[in-house]
Amino acid sequence: MDQSSSVAEPGSSPPSSDPRPTMADVLGKQEHLRRDHAEADAARRRVETPQPLASDIEWIERQYAAGGD
Repeated sequence: MDQSSSVAEPGSSPPSSDPRPTMADVLGKQEHLRRDHAEADAARRRVETPQPLASDIEWIERQYAAGGD
């Protein structure tokens, strides 16, 4: 029996229907996940300062006009 027809030769290219992802696919997914985590971390770390009230601004202006610190 000739088994050379059923066994792939060493060094030959893998079959085109290989379901495994390529190295580029794996690295691309990891980079995409890193960017997603970075955006989520930045949003979590973002601090929103409260908007000053008009009365606070008026008080500050009066302090500066009066020469206070």
